[in-house]
Amino acid sequence: MTKEDLIQLLKNNRENIGSLKLRKNDLKRYKAELKELEKIEAEKNMGTSYGFNSDIHSKNQIGDKVAQTIIKREERIEELKQKIKETEKEIEELREKVEEAEIRLNSLKYKERKILTAYYVDGRQAEEIGKNLYYQLYGYSCSERTIYGIIKKGTNTLLNL
Repeated sequence: MTKEDLIQLLKNNRENIGSLKLRKNDLKRYKAELKELEKIEAEKNMGTSYGFNSDIHSKNQIGDKVAQTIIKREERIEELKQKIKETEKEIEELREKVEEAEIRLNSLKYKERKILTAYYVDGRQAEEIGKNLYYQLYGYSCSERTIYGIIKKGTNTLLNL
């Protein structure tokens, strides 16, 4: 992994976490709708298999509206199955990215993780990090040079995993 790839992975991590949650919710909705449509289909098939309305022979033909409804339901079932498949693939890709970023970030010390996140993800300058963030963490500020040293060390740690 190059430094640019690493920076991009860190920058996209929050977005990937949010996207992962949203895609999981989408998947639940798709599965619930599919289950409901398949339940309706099963009930319809069960009614005909038990012979309900069996005394009504060829006189009772399916009307155009009913036929269109059945076709639309079957098309929606296929569409949902395709969406589920695509969403599961997207979820897996996002999960891999999030896990990789989390593994890399968890390999750092707390201080390094906070500073690298502030520098790469939030776009804060080393001077600001030294004066504000470092002060919040430890009660005293440090130089820009020290922050760059921490950033360099943390970046190398992440790249060498």
